[in-house]
Amino acid sequence: MATNIVNGIIYDAFNTPMINVTVQAYDKDLRSAQLLGDAVTDANGFYTISYDTIKTKYADSDYKTPDIFIRVLNANGVFLGESPVNFNVPA
Repeated sequence: MATNIVNGIIYDAFNTPMINVTVQAYDKDLRSAQLLGDAVTDANGFYTISYDTIKTKYADSDYKTPDIFIRVLNANGVFLGESPVNFNVPA
């Protein structure tokens, strides 16, 4: 099994780590986005999302690597923001 990891720290507008927010990683295509996985941030705002590169069919199957962005939701599932797309993320 080939597993890739998306991880990082989520900060608010005041540069304070955001605790207990949901982070979702997506593969972006021109017309769609596929959820790769999600995680909840810890006491330091850190998250780790793992996804299986063999089982995952990227949104645009012509490419071998995903174009990843993350979306952040609060504890009630309300959208807080999302990152720019990182194109052709290496395995």
